[in-house]
Amino acid sequence: MEVERWPIVARSDLVRAFRPGESELSEAPFRTLRRHHWATAGVSVVTRSASRAAGRSPIYSVLNVDAARLGRLGREAMALRFAKAAARVEKGVAFTALTKLLTGRKLDEVSRIVEGEVERDEQLLHELLRQLALETSKWRPRVDIERDAMSIFTGRVSEAQRDFLVLTAAHGVRTMVPRWLAHAAGRENVGDYIALITDRLDEGGAFMRVVPAIDLAVRPKARFSPYDPDAVMNRLSPADERLLARKPLPLKVLVPVTIES
Repeated sequence: MEVERWPIVARSDLVRAFRPGESELSEAPFRTLRRHHWATAGVSVVTRSASRAAGRSPIYSVLNVDAARLGRLGREAMALRFAKAAARVEKGVAFTALTKLLTGRKLDEVSRIVEGEVERDEQLLHELLRQLALETSKWRPRVDIERDAMSIFTGRVSEAQRDFLVLTAAHGVRTMVPRWLAHAAGRENVGDYIALITDRLDEGGAFMRVVPAIDLAVRPKARFSPYDPDAVMNRLSPADERLLARKPLPLKVLVPVTIES
């Protein structure tokens, strides 16, 4: 399991990372990012309403979010390097192909895809997103992000309770995530992939955010169904393990008895 954050974001994600708590519709933070070269201009996707072009919706590489965070923390040189990496990703083959595939769709559909909601039968779209996530992951070690700026815990939801989820990383380490946070990201079911981001505000404070993630090695498939004869369940949740570990009941063998009257 190699999990990465969802590789595309909207402008609001950049604003939220640069100015936490400020309105996501505010133009001033984004203008500041652009003026300091801490964000790219993004790539415009032409959207449609019925049979007519309805406008343009810009999408961005997720590396822009890293650049915005670093800019907020005063890591100006590092923010610039992330923004340059984002620009290269956006000019790459995978991002270009993704933009073409999204062109001509309705605005709300493009918005849902950017937020991580993709239909299971969109195989080409899933493949392009995986390629883009892989390409993006290769840039992160090159720019050598400072670990004290933020931490990203990526993994798979292995257990779902009423108020929280258990998130398991590839190396087996687990952490708990408030369910309402995962719900906001559209990822709250066992088997979903999410990234838990802990973002430092200052020396004594931080905030957490959950965003969609994607497994680079797994192709999308329908959720497990007990009525599917070909379904394979290759992982047990901790709750399943506890249930199976209970002391078994004594074996009872029923023997037919003939009663003569």
